[in-house]
Amino acid sequence: MDAVEFGKYLLLEQVGVGRIGQVWKARVMGVKGLEKFLAIKRLLPHLTPEKGVVELFMEVGVLLVQLQHENIVRTYDFGSVEGTPYLAMEFVLGKDLAQLMRGLRERGQALGMEEALYIMIELCKALDFAHKFTSSERLGRPLVHAGIRPQNVLITQDGRIKLSDFCVSRVLFEGLEDKERVLEKTLPYVAPELARGELIDQRTDIFCAGVVLLELVTGKSWIEGSPTEVLARIRSEDLDTTKSIPEDLAPSLQEILYRALASAPSDRYASAQEMLSDLKAYGQEIGAQSEEVSLARYLDSLFGEELTRAKALAQGTEWQEETVSFDSEMQPSVEEPETGTEGGGPKKKLLLFIASGVAVILVILLLVFWPGSKKVEKASPTAPEYAQGVSQEGLEKTGQAPTGQVGVETTSVAEQETASPGQVEGQKVAPQEQVAPTQESQTSPEFERMKGRIDEGLHALAEERYADAINIFEAILKEAPSLNQDLAAPYAKALEGEGLRLEEKQPRRAKKLLVRAVQLNPESVEANFHLGLLYVESKNYTKAIERYQRVTALDPQYADAYFNLGYVYAITKKYDKAEQMYERVVALAPPYLDEALFNLAMIQRRLGKKDSCIENLKRAVIVNPDNKLAKRYLKRLAGE
Repeated sequence: MDAVEFGKYLLLEQVGVGRIGQVWKARVMGVKGLEKFLAIKRLLPHLTPEKGVVELFMEVGVLLVQLQHENIVRTYDFGSVEGTPYLAMEFVLGKDLAQLMRGLRERGQALGMEEALYIMIELCKALDFAHKFTSSERLGRPLVHAGIRPQNVLITQDGRIKLSDFCVSRVLFEGLEDKERVLEKTLPYVAPELARGELIDQRTDIFCAGVVLLELVTGKSWIEGSPTEVLARIRSEDLDTTKSIPEDLAPSLQEILYRALASAPSDRYASAQEMLSDLKAYGQEIGAQSEEVSLARYLDSLFGEELTRAKALAQGTEWQEETVSFDSEMQPSVEEPETGTEGGGPKKKLLLFIASGVAVILVILLLVFWPGSKKVEKASPTAPEYAQGVSQEGLEKTGQAPTGQVGVETTSVAEQETASPGQVEGQKVAPQEQVAPTQESQTSPEFERMKGRIDEGLHALAEERYADAINIFEAILKEAPSLNQDLAAPYAKALEGEGLRLEEKQPRRAKKLLVRAVQLNPESVEANFHLGLLYVESKNYTKAIERYQRVTALDPQYADAYFNLGYVYAITKKYDKAEQMYERVVALAPPYLDEALFNLAMIQRRLGKKDSCIENLKRAVIVNPDNKLAKRYLKRLAGE
């Protein structure tokens, strides 16, 4: 579109529309012809007749031009052109947190805990400054954001955090009569006191920050339902916000969320500084470091080409693919690996990042596989040849040799017990197939009495109506506990099936079901593997290791389990063990061998084994010549 004059600004293109205004990329001529790019936020046309909105908008402008902090989007100017109020702000090249989270979900990725902490620490720095801000123009009101949500947490291309849209919710809420509609558009980032029309202060912002934190670490909203239902629940005097906090989070993190999300403002952190201090303390507890570089790589992985082009246009240059920086080269491919089998292989993979560095900052590509009901049955044709060089070393460390065949998952009746945490990865456990009751049990009087209901439960299980099967089996066992051992296998299978069905949407419920399933049947590869995934999601790495060890004991050829063990060991900084696990994966030569080789190389780089790192990067490129990540990093290392 053609540029549009707007007072002293030249509007180049509209880049977004918010709750209060249109956001335009604009240019202004400075001293000696110097051009500067800005973001112009123009009040929406339907709001300009609202006198209360316009007055508050201009009042906010007076405050914002004085609000200068590195974590707050800078406002340079405000005013009105032909009756349209505007703010002239810093043009941020990057994406907002909502876009990042959506992009990660679409590609099966998740934000790491260290990155989430970094975002929240920077956000709290912004709030702490704003809440303490003093100005002669404040008219005695506290400066409260009142609308913190992922959409106004901006992430620059180089990974810095900037909070935008200060006081927008206040302008809308105080300036418009239809306050219900304003609240509905802000859900679920609404504090109870705001929803009830009570006085708000800095603790209102702390609540919203807690909502964002909860969403970052769990991937889920604190409250769900229609706007009307949600608002009614938030306004309820019986609201217990802490019920949304998972019990399996680290105690220190739970405490932060409890204090931030308390229903009553008096029970929350009194200041953003207090919350900031606890976030930093938790970061020290888990060994987290600043994740600015890692966060930048997330953006580059998802939006790299778009942001590079935007930056080039802003600088008046043409974009070229060859100008991508080393930082962007360290991004993982998000394409699904070809399995070479029908229906096999990972159905979904989650990409997580760890930032580390001494002289050179690295990002380790760590893939957590989420397979379907079948595992990869054979490797890619070129895999064995190039795995050979590392397989012997890996086998010596794990004490196992590949058989060339992947084990078949089976189930059996077992005592209620869990796998020993001391099991060695790859130590074979002989499974026994058994899902229906035994022949011996079918001759007992109790079984004969319950036969009709047992058949009903088995029929529900066969039709994959797992919840119905669970209810039937539990009712039978309540009435006839002597059949507990006899029904263990089908009952465990029903628990497992329902757990897998709920894994994505209700992970806490799924975890409970799968825990019970592996208690009844410790030999289920499927239940143990998916329980491990849920423990990884909730950052319970000790239990995740136990589950994956159990999987590798049941099926020493299950490459995905070793891959995920490598991830867990890496994120817990047990790099020697991580190296062993990735070597084991390479020895098994799965279809994603090039990715395993790359991860192995990154771990070896972290361990100071540069020669081994380079060698495995070369192998990754031989296995998959299209692995641009390995090629680029190999080129980088060659130049050191």
